[in-house]
Amino acid sequence: SSWTNLVERWFKELTDRMLRRGVFTSVAQLETAIRDWAAHWNTDPQPVIWKPPPKTSSPRSNEAEQP
Repeated sequence: SSWTNLVERWFKELTDRMLRRGVFTSVAQLETAIRDWAAHWNTDPQPVIWKPPPKTSSPRSNEAEQP
């Protein structure tokens, strides 16, 4: 379902922005870091604005236009 995509996206952001850059010596330290990051993430929520992909022309579409 569509909501799972949003959950996956959030975990990707968590992984890319916080987990890969951090060094954690205990599970408690990791949990605290995740909770702090999530709290910061939620302080200024922004809506997701979907944009259509850019239009590209294909070689076949150009052939049909030529006389």
